[in-house]
Amino acid sequence: MRVAILVVGFLAMLSACSNHDEIKEDAEAALSKNLEDPWSLKTRAVRAMDRKTDEGAVTIVCGEFATKDAKGRYAGYKPFAYTDRTETGKGSEIYVAGGLNEEGEVIQLGRIHRLCEGEGTEG
Repeated sequence: MRVAILVVGFLAMLSACSNHDEIKEDAEAALSKNLEDPWSLKTRAVRAMDRKTDEGAVTIVCGEFATKDAKGRYAGYKPFAYTDRTETGKGSEIYVAGGLNEEGEVIQLGRIHRLCEGEGTEG
């Protein structure tokens, strides 16, 4: 009985990790979509976590990215957050410090930190 419970738990963990890997790839694709040189995208410290909200489950991917500027030089790493709300029917969003949100407002660094802090199941 214990072995069966351990196997089921292990399989659930593998499934969550696989889903997180796919969502991390989606986050990188969303980042590179609006870059001047999408092939130069580098990421680091990327992690995904599941959160429960009033609207349902959400997966958040947080990390840092760097890309080349117009002169072909890397400009340094910037934090980003990506939310995947496909389970709630709301789609996904990418947040980059200094970028613009859907309303045309500048995304503040604090917004990214708030998304990436707190409790969740990491994978």
